[in-house]
Amino acid sequence: MGNGKAILKTQSLSIPVVAGYQVYRKLSRSMKVYTGPVLELILSSKLDGYKYDEIQNAQFGWTVGTKFRFLFIFGAQVAYSYYPTPLFTNGDLQRNAFCFSLGF
Repeated sequence: MGNGKAILKTQSLSIPVVAGYQVYRKLSRSMKVYTGPVLELILSSKLDGYKYDEIQNAQFGWTVGTKFRFLFIFGAQVAYSYYPTPLFTNGDLQRNAFCFSLGF
């Protein structure tokens, strides 16, 4: 790409198929672990505002994570996703992500 400030924007549909296991459960708190494959279909992509077609539209990945529930209504989730399929058709940019969320 050459430009250190290039911006790539994509729109995609992600289809996770995960299996989970309840590790711990009490009245006001619980913990669940999960893992499974993720199929991501990239519907459109733009590089610096212009249509960019040198993207692998089908991405396969794997996710592993855990969910916590506490004080009856609060929750937290931590997950790691790895996509071994390179994003670009020339073989560059393998992706991974670490996610943390907190909610109720």
